[in-house]
Amino acid sequence: MKKENIIFELSVGELVTFSANSGDIKSSFFDNLKATDGIEGHQYVQKKYCVLYDSYESEYTINSVLKRDLYTINLSGRIDGIIKVNDSIYVHEIKTTRLSLESIFKSHNMMHWAQVKIYAYMYCIRHGLSNINIMLTYYNPDMQSEKTFEESYTLQELCDYTMSLTDIYIDWKKLISAWHDKKTASIIPLHFPFDSYRRGQKSLIFKVYNAIKSSLIMFVQAPTGTGKTLSTIYPAIKSMGEQSISRIFYLTAKNITREVAGKAIDDMRKKGLFIKSLILTSKEKSCFNDEVTCLPEKCEYAKGYYDRIREAVRDIFINEDFFTFDIIQTYAEKHQVCPFEFSLDISIWSDVIICDYNYLFDPRASLKRFFEIPNGNYCFLIDEAHNLVDRARDMYSSVITQSDFSSMSISLVNVAPKLNKLITDIVLCMTDIKRKFFKTKYDLEFDEYDNLGNMRYSFEKNMKVSPDSPDILLKIINSFLINAETWLIKNNGSEIFELVLDIYFKAYNFSKISELYSEKYVTIYDKSDNNIAVKLFCIDPSFLLNEKLKLGKASALFSATLTPNNYFSYILGGGDNFANYSIPSPFSSENLLVFIDDSISTKYRDRYKTYDKIVDHILSAVSQRIGNYMVFFPLLNI
Repeated sequence: MKKENIIFELSVGELVTFSANSGDIKSSFFDNLKATDGIEGHQYVQKKYCVLYDSYESEYTINSVLKRDLYTINLSGRIDGIIKVNDSIYVHEIKTTRLSLESIFKSHNMMHWAQVKIYAYMYCIRHGLSNINIMLTYYNPDMQSEKTFEESYTLQELCDYTMSLTDIYIDWKKLISAWHDKKTASIIPLHFPFDSYRRGQKSLIFKVYNAIKSSLIMFVQAPTGTGKTLSTIYPAIKSMGEQSISRIFYLTAKNITREVAGKAIDDMRKKGLFIKSLILTSKEKSCFNDEVTCLPEKCEYAKGYYDRIREAVRDIFINEDFFTFDIIQTYAEKHQVCPFEFSLDISIWSDVIICDYNYLFDPRASLKRFFEIPNGNYCFLIDEAHNLVDRARDMYSSVITQSDFSSMSISLVNVAPKLNKLITDIVLCMTDIKRKFFKTKYDLEFDEYDNLGNMRYSFEKNMKVSPDSPDILLKIINSFLINAETWLIKNNGSEIFELVLDIYFKAYNFSKISELYSEKYVTIYDKSDNNIAVKLFCIDPSFLLNEKLKLGKASALFSATLTPNNYFSYILGGGDNFANYSIPSPFSSENLLVFIDDSISTKYRDRYKTYDKIVDHILSAVSQRIGNYMVFFPLLNI
């Protein structure tokens, strides 16, 4: 029987990222570039080289067909520049960096060389060349300077190198393809893992299944005990078997519900399902070290991480189907890799990812490897969705305090005077804010009294709310960030490096959240003694949540308490394309007893006299019969 030729598309970037990555984990801060910085840097260098070389051709699109064994690869990419000088041709690659160019040597990043070498090979094939030159230019936008390295290669050298990386990728592709076929074959005949359905459960399964098919955002209110977890995961997995979605994200705020989701998948595994599932754990909980640091000079698991990670991923992928915290820790220790970064790398090859809300919704912690591009072929299952309202407001809010900056001043006076000046400016600006919003009677102007001489301004309150963004403060903070970035890059290893880095990230988070500021926000000024906190508070996160939900194909948000429906479907980002569904409680109302005791006062002024009575009444009630009890107290405490 003749074996079928397998054809697939692959970009040069994907090939290099998988097959050529090597070396240490490096802090993203030290090369922290915005996408626009990279584009502007490329354009600056390209314009310069267009002046230097009349023949310079920028943004050169190239494609090649590579045949390896039974695989045909349509390899594609875009070369930054082609230079023709006399009889020589150069393939030019540009990398924009915030790093000091003095710290960059030829071996700085082998992935950069891999990329330009593959481009050079593709160019040689297209134009029938037997040899070619390559140029790798690093450009620093802060200094507006560049550093260039050059190499020359024969076609055979480039061919051998490109094919060696391609073979690494194909070897993994074979493994993934075989797993995909095995997974799909197990999903198609998969039945509900239990002999019977709870009340309303079968209907909910069909509703979620149809929501995925229709690319809807669905809000489900279903009482505790209806089996919401299994009723959402099961139809999502069935949809995956039909290629409607490629990955499931099960998002929750609690560890216990992550375990419930894991058990639901295990119940289906017992019925013949083959699927790779992962529980993501935070960096702080995952880290092997006493102090969480990803600097290779301080962590043996970060040092040489990318030299070992491919084998670690292959090992766990072949031998495990459920990547739990304990399993990841075991394999991370075995291969001496960072367990948190390891879990992120294995997530790319996981079919179901069980994780906290913040991995999708928090702009400071989201999984960029999945969510940089909208409309992914994903399904989001969001458990206990009523909790997401407050969590979202927190994720899209940020606060800084005057004391954060004033405490830094003494440390910076002699070491970083320019930074100290900017920090002093921030402190003074926040002092001005205090005077504006929290005036004492000594600060009041004449026109702040009414005609009878009474003060119009109440200076007793310690909190003020404004609809306006603190623009003057933000301008100074952004100046601080620019200078702090430069200082941190040049002074890695300084005794106060960690102090500056800490305040940098606080200011950075505040600045990033300010970019989201709109009529959905207010600014809260909170004074305590001589200190003031400034908080950018998101009142209405609906638009931001909707933008995140658009990153997938379909979503199901479920809880026992999503009433009123119109409020939750709005505030949780339902947008214009949503559906509501509710199922009744599966338990008989005869099993519920509500008893109201209004004979004891719980008012604050009476509590010291009624504590003992309350205890006696509760004890008397729960002693009558074995069962489950909940005790509620009135909100009125005055």
